[in-house]
Amino acid sequence: MTMRVEQALAPLEPEWDDLAVRARAGPFLRPWWFRSWWQSFGTGEPRIVTVRRGGRLAALLPLHANGGHRLHSMTNTHSCHFGTLAEDVDAADELATALFELPVHVELDYLGGPEARAFARLAVDRHVLLTPGQRSPFVDTRDDWEEYERGLPRSLVANIRRRRRQLEGCGEVTFEVADGGERLHELLKDGFAVEPSGWKDAQGTAILSDTSTMRFYTALAEAASAAGILRLSFLRLDGRAIAFEFGFEDGRSYYFLKGGFDPAHARYAPGKLLVHALLEQAFRLGLTTFEFLGADEPWKLDWATQRRERMRLQAFLRSPGGRVRHAASTAYLGFARPLAKRALQWAR
Repeated sequence: MTMRVEQALAPLEPEWDDLAVRARAGPFLRPWWFRSWWQSFGTGEPRIVTVRRGGRLAALLPLHANGGHRLHSMTNTHSCHFGTLAEDVDAADELATALFELPVHVELDYLGGPEARAFARLAVDRHVLLTPGQRSPFVDTRDDWEEYERGLPRSLVANIRRRRRQLEGCGEVTFEVADGGERLHELLKDGFAVEPSGWKDAQGTAILSDTSTMRFYTALAEAASAAGILRLSFLRLDGRAIAFEFGFEDGRSYYFLKGGFDPAHARYAPGKLLVHALLEQAFRLGLTTFEFLGADEPWKLDWATQRRERMRLQAFLRSPGGRVRHAASTAYLGFARPLAKRALQWAR
């Protein structure tokens, strides 16, 4: 096997996509996800670590450099999962081993728990810090829908049915799922207008609150629609969108990326009604999981009882600066922020 560090995404995309197909990768390791992310949020320079077997791409990890001796995963608060794209475990281990031979500090966010621990085991010559991150809820949708619904809290099911009856008393209620093959930008405009949900708009986390965020989700929608996995879902009252979800569905799982509802109709819980409809559809389609993604917020745990572990890995060089960075990062976790800040400034 041979390792290289590439400095551009575009030339790798055909091979990258072929590897993703061979590895049966989910959407968050596909080249179009990182292309959209880099065009919207990228800073510094790309550093794509690759491993080849006989010239064929066998493993890949998309990172970026922001100056100094550090490499960071192509991730931010809009990321859902990150990790090595590899055709098998040996290729993944080879890439991790080669990565830690580079004379740089490495920071990887949103790693799955097993992969984070595998990275840590292979970083034998590093000061390693593993930090728990999000615990992303999901529902196993391989069972019977009626059985799953019977297992939900009775108050939740009763509330859903009552709110649905009340909403139907206001007009025609329709449930729509589009793949973006037609009227994509019209549907995005409709959905993005609903997504802020009042509180997200106030906190600046809505899609429309930032041009880079809007660029990212628009690019994602275009790429996912071309790949056939985009799902733009709406709950409508007399044709008007009152709840919206931006998601993916790849034949195995449904992924809930963004969602919101019209606060003017909050008394009918349109967001819950839409989640209920999408969950039922996932069961009926025979999908394996419904992935809520993100943190384990209480409203998600109304529906899901299982979680996926996400972790942050920091691997520091065994050098004076690396030791200080490791100690400073540990101090941050221990809330010794003033001391850690001074130490980090010294290590630059």
